[in-house]
Parts: sequence; C-alpha cells; structure tokens
Amino acid sequence: MRKEKKLNIDSLGEITVRELTVAQVTGLMEQEGERPFYAIEAMMVADGKRLPLEAVALSCGLNADRLNGDIAPSDAALIWDAATEVNPFLSRLLERFSPILPSAGQLAQKS
Repeated sequence: MRKEKKLNIDSLGEITVRELTVAQVTGLMEQEGERPFYAIEAMMVADGKRLPLEAVALSCGLNADRLNGDIAPSDAALIWDAATEVNPFLSRLLERFSPILPSAGQLAQKS
C-alpha cells in the first residue's frame, strides 16, 4: 500500500503527497539534460532538504512552476517534509548511492 499524507496549504488548498512507485523513481533517475533554476528548490536545499523538485512535484501532483509560484517557503517546507516522509526509500537512495551510482548523483545534484 502506497503511503500518503494530506496537507492543507493556504495558497494551494488540500493536497495529497504520495509515495512514488518504483517506475516513477526510475523515470526520475533517467532524466537528463539542462533544467531551469527554481528559487524554491534552492531555498529547500539551503534548509537541508534532499529531494529534488521533480520528485516532490511528482509526489504531490503539482507541476514545478506551481511549487515555484505564489507559495510561502514555510508552506513549501511542509510539502518537502511530507514528500520525504512518504518516500523514505528515495531519500536514502539519494543519500547513500549518490557517490557511486551516476543517476542517483545526478538526481541529488538537481536539488
């Protein structure tokens, strides 16, 4: 059973953050190429969050631009924390395998 957590965010309403499937994680790790700068992601990294924006967006069903839009950083932190909570395997994968698995390192560097 996939983990999920419901949040009520003032600027977004109620959202459900879900655990990613193995296929979704594989898709994230296969992404390559340049990507735009997202201020919200930089803020979350500065706050010690590990999951990249793409993983958080996929987990909560919102696109990256929406998460980078009119949202308070404190609300974004709640979403990042929930995404990390329901995706512990992805968090550990990024932490442990970034040095040795190129795709994990690339995904971790995106954040």
